[in-house]
Amino acid sequence: MNTCHPPAGKIGAVAVFWLLATLAACAPKPATQAPFDQPAEAFFALESTGRPIDPQKVDQALLAAALFHETNRLRQKNGRPPLIHDSRLDAAARMQAGDMARHEFLSHTNPHRPKGRTPADRALLAGFHYHFLAENVATQFTIQYQSGRTVYRVPAGTGFSYRPDGSPLPRHTYRSFAATVLEQWMNSPGHRQNILSADPEHFGSDCRLRQEQSGLDQFYCVQLFGTPGEKN
Repeated sequence: MNTCHPPAGKIGAVAVFWLLATLAACAPKPATQAPFDQPAEAFFALESTGRPIDPQKVDQALLAAALFHETNRLRQKNGRPPLIHDSRLDAAARMQAGDMARHEFLSHTNPHRPKGRTPADRALLAGFHYHFLAENVATQFTIQYQSGRTVYRVPAGTGFSYRPDGSPLPRHTYRSFAATVLEQWMNSPGHRQNILSADPEHFGSDCRLRQEQSGLDQFYCVQLFGTPGEKN
């Protein structure tokens, strides 16, 4: 049992030090904001968001928060209000991202989940009854590699370089990964429309890793945009 009482009896120098240390330990700790409950600028200023993504130990909560904040950053940049994080939409996105990574496909329709074939099915399974719903999906490499460019195997770092004797390509950080996958979506008219739509109020996302035999591992990512209510 933790106690926060000073020692009984005469208090000497050692006891005073012990008392001060005890009182400091018992003082209420300043509250830390959850990753979703702070401004995008404050979130991306966190040291953890600049940490390279370790494929063996992905911080899924940090990755989801990075996608959430980068989405809201782009919305606000384009005059749209920020979206509210919704864990139900996270759960629905997780169903699709996990199945896409596991079965290596990219689609809004899921042939491997009979009761969750469509984005609407998955949202309802997660308990999100909606008036509006839209989904974006994408794949993105774990290293900072431009798809289509020739790469060479190198013995160091991530194992890939643009030159036979070049430096290895760096791993994405949580910050750079979110920026890259959102840029990919924003360069596609349909995906961009979902990101900047005035219709949604809530947001959820998830990315799941598929480790490829080639070594060029990829995340399968899902964004869900929704407004609670009943479909007209």
